[in-house]
Amino acid sequence: MNKLDTNYLYEVDKKELFISLTIDWCFKKVFDKYPVLLNILLNSTLGINIDINNISFERNELLKEKKNEYNKSVDVLLKVDKYTIIDIELNSTSFESCKDRNIAYVDKLYGTIFEKGSTNLDRYKVIQLNLNTIELDINKNKYDVIYETGKKTGKIYTKNKKIVLKYLAYYRYLYYTRNIRTKEVVILTALTSKSFTELYQILSNVIPEYELEKIMKGMIEMFSEEFHLHDWEREKWDKIIRDKEIEISKQEGIDIGMQEGKQEGIMAIIKNMLNNSFTLNQISEATGKSINEIKKIAKTM
Repeated sequence: MNKLDTNYLYEVDKKELFISLTIDWCFKKVFDKYPVLLNILLNSTLGINIDINNISFERNELLKEKKNEYNKSVDVLLKVDKYTIIDIELNSTSFESCKDRNIAYVDKLYGTIFEKGSTNLDRYKVIQLNLNTIELDINKNKYDVIYETGKKTGKIYTKNKKIVLKYLAYYRYLYYTRNIRTKEVVILTALTSKSFTELYQILSNVIPEYELEKIMKGMIEMFSEEFHLHDWEREKWDKIIRDKEIEISKQEGIDIGMQEGKQEGIMAIIKNMLNNSFTLNQISEATGKSINEIKKIAKTM
């Protein structure tokens, strides 16, 4: 293996091996293999001390009720101990559009952790770390939100169920514009990395060089051997992913539209697809709207 430096990483990045850490299977492999990253993520974002050696990745996440929930970017269940479950989710649309679903999922998880005959229910906890990738108006948004789900559902034990919402774009702003280098800012910005070079530079703020070198070399090898696709395969894979993303965006817009009416639903589909960087042609194909109509809608966002 070549000596790890920025020149070497730059050459590796030319091969286009890097895969976003916000992709479910990539997140699981990297954070499962390198517990130091998971430790920084959980301790810095949730504000609780976790013994990383006791955490286990649950291999079979609780089945979701809606079809589009199977295709979330990240869906990870971690069992901290027999009393605590941490659910890591990633959403690429407005949290408000899926808040009720996330709250219901936390409630469902909470019902799975009790032992038969349990009496001291206060010690059981479910925490959802909800990572959101939508773009933000930095001057208008509220960035960190904690939802105690019992307040929404009317159930008791509110202090034992909560959703911690983090907007990744905001932390990227703090890192690059405000020059903030706390562990929380660093690890959440690292999730938005677009290359090995960027990831290495970000993580070097919180991980010692000797340890980071092992992580980066391991990730490069992992991506090269397991995930690298030949060009013809890459095109085929990109199309499959894009088609799936279109289906998800349409479904999320339809869910909103059922509540707001047909035309509002089409508007929601278009806005959702615009937020997810689909081309005008792709949106027109999916919704039946002309490109000029879509451009007018885009101007209102």
